[in-house]
Amino acid sequence: MGIGNIIHQTECQYGHGKEERALRILLELQSDRALRLEWIASARLSTEDEDHQGIDIVVETIDIGKLFVQIKGSQKGRQKFLRLHGRSTRSICLVVIPHGSPESVWKSKIYYGLIRERSKIIDLRSGRRSHLS
Repeated sequence: MGIGNIIHQTECQYGHGKEERALRILLELQSDRALRLEWIASARLSTEDEDHQGIDIVVETIDIGKLFVQIKGSQKGRQKFLRLHGRSTRSICLVVIPHGSPESVWKSKIYYGLIRERSKIIDLRSGRRSHLS
């Protein structure tokens, strides 16, 4: 196995751990009644096919269907994602959480990312321009 394969395998393992952490935090946020995320019905890690489409987490909502989440560890990772996936027909909540960030940053970024993405979809469906873009 070459060094390139070892690096790729390590990155994949890190990425999967990051996705699991984000899902755990998202489910914790959902269970906190004070945050008023009652519109979230469930959340899960993406399937292999969804992952190839740039989706890390699928959030099922009670009002607008699915929200798709992609977690990146840097602005560089975000830019690479946007180059690879461009503007897809799906709206993806792209959350950048810098490597080494504390739990409070993870919670804040995921929470506000979901709120912003849901609001954007609701505004688009109603014909309004989103105030949270």
